[in-house]
Amino acid sequence: MPQVTVWICSLALILVSACSTTSREPTPSIGPLSQSFHENYDLVWKSVQLALVAYPIRINDPDTGIIETEAIRGNKIWSPPGESEPPTGGAKYKINIRILKGETPKVIVSKNIELRRDFFSDPERVPSDGLEELSILYRIQRELKIERAFRDRDGLLDE
Repeated sequence: MPQVTVWICSLALILVSACSTTSREPTPSIGPLSQSFHENYDLVWKSVQLALVAYPIRINDPDTGIIETEAIRGNKIWSPPGESEPPTGGAKYKINIRILKGETPKVIVSKNIELRRDFFSDPERVPSDGLEELSILYRIQRELKIERAFRDRDGLLDE
């Protein structure tokens, strides 16, 4: 009889621990991502423009270094890898990019996600997973490499 109770207790412990490992924790907000580039400001600005060609732009001001997209609903432009279920109808987001002038211009990318659960509720801020921001920074870096390769090919690169 004691052997049966030990077996039942161990089975219950396994089931309880298995259930606790399958629960999903909310993704922490990582905040805005940034990267400095060793190019001049105008070239970085051009590369940001090329990296955001698929996005509807609302603010595009090179003097202040601010670019902001229109509100994008759901996953019209970006779909996270491995996401099987579509976002709810009340989800929308904006991409904000700030380019700081200087010796090495710094690009700061942030994604502001809002979720409206129903018509009457206030929008709720949802943390970003940071993947789209990393993708935009990668595209900017690639555009700069392409531009550098063209300048090098044409003999315009000073070394």
